[in-house]
Amino acid sequence: MKRLILAILLVAAIGGAGYAYTRIYPRTVSNPYQGFPREAVQRGPFLVTIEELGLLTAEKEVFIHPPYEARIVKLIDDGSMVKEGDPVCWMDTEEAKDSLEEHITRLRNVKADLERQVEDIRMGLEGDFLDLQDAAAQLEFNQLKLTDVNRDLMNLEAMQDSQLATESDLDKARMSVESGKLDAVTSDLAYQGQYTNRESQKTIKSMALDGLEYQRDKALGDIAEEQSRLDSAIVRAPISGIFLLKRSWDWDHHGHGQVSVGSKMDEDEIIGSVPDLTTLVIQSQIPESSVLQVKPGTKVNVTMDAFPDLQMTGQVSNIGMIAIERERSAAGSLVNTTDISGLKVFEVKITLDKIDERLRPSMTANCSIIVSQKDNVVSIPLRCAFHKGGQKIAYVATKSGYEARPIVLGARSRNSVIVQKGLKEGEQVFSIDLEPSPTEKRQTEPETASVSAPPPMGGPPGGGPPGGGGGPGGGGKRR
Repeated sequence: MKRLILAILLVAAIGGAGYAYTRIYPRTVSNPYQGFPREAVQRGPFLVTIEELGLLTAEKEVFIHPPYEARIVKLIDDGSMVKEGDPVCWMDTEEAKDSLEEHITRLRNVKADLERQVEDIRMGLEGDFLDLQDAAAQLEFNQLKLTDVNRDLMNLEAMQDSQLATESDLDKARMSVESGKLDAVTSDLAYQGQYTNRESQKTIKSMALDGLEYQRDKALGDIAEEQSRLDSAIVRAPISGIFLLKRSWDWDHHGHGQVSVGSKMDEDEIIGSVPDLTTLVIQSQIPESSVLQVKPGTKVNVTMDAFPDLQMTGQVSNIGMIAIERERSAAGSLVNTTDISGLKVFEVKITLDKIDERLRPSMTANCSIIVSQKDNVVSIPLRCAFHKGGQKIAYVATKSGYEARPIVLGARSRNSVIVQKGLKEGEQVFSIDLEPSPTEKRQTEPETASVSAPPPMGGPPGGGPPGGGGGPGGGGKRR
């Protein structure tokens, strides 16, 4: 009997000690989802935005043409920063030098011809002047002679009246007068002819001189033009900015190519351009369904994938007049994470409040176009909302695991979304899909292996934490 009593007392003592131990050191049940990434449900102001991609473009861009037809012998690197007046391209000058030498030789020949012509004119004018003087002297002599014979005739006629001169003397005097008249007329004609010939020769030689002077002036102009070509062989930046070589389709190689050293350029071709980096704007677009929500002056927040630390602000400065296919818009060919291709959009131009010196044309910009602000609303990050079975859900963290809870979503921003129903401020939601479909699981398995649900701990074959109704692949919704 004593042994029985002792056994009962021993069992009671052991049980009491066990009960006391469990009261002092309660058993801790581990949560297999404790280390999974999660976010807190927030309440507060919320910016409703339209999320779009955009391209940086320069409103002012100056194109650079070669000064003359020639080959390029040197180029600065594509994308180099330049200041106004900096050399960007060097053209071949051999052809220009040869042409300049030809023009100089022609000028020397014209100069020699001109000097000879001037000397010929000078000598001709001197000879003509002497001939004209001779003709004038001869005319004057014959006129004096005519005067003498006329006087002799008048004397003889007076003597005839006094019967001092015979008729024969009068006839001889009359013949002398007629002969003197003829000599005077002949001398006058000779003088007039000599004078006319002199003036004609002056005109002819003056025209020849004008022709040579024209050739001289043309040669001088050609030399000045060739010298100007040589001076312009070094092509300089028209404005400060970034030097971009022209790219075009290369039919010989069936691909895109660009101007390079050795390229033969015509005067109407383009070597490259210099965009003015102080005139950078963003060309983007908005869905046609949102066109009434946006107007000039609408604020925009801008980030750049190239510079994660860069946060910029701006505003919509222009909205297109007609809707176009997204593929035709400025950034329509870029991958867009918020809207599907094929939608109609309106193009918009966004002017930045301040242009960062690191920005370059054709960079991709992430544009958050602010359409409204809501106060005191519940929101979660977009990555914490999942689409399952035709509804939106969130994986809400619980003490022992998680609960797949249906939620109703509202307006969104770039990274967050308003939760109209289903969540409360302060709750924790997981940011990874805890119940991927078999297809999703296969597609994401290499990337999610490190954060997938832990193996079952005595639970059903479907997985899940102990005491649950299944895990990923299980049947229950509450974990």
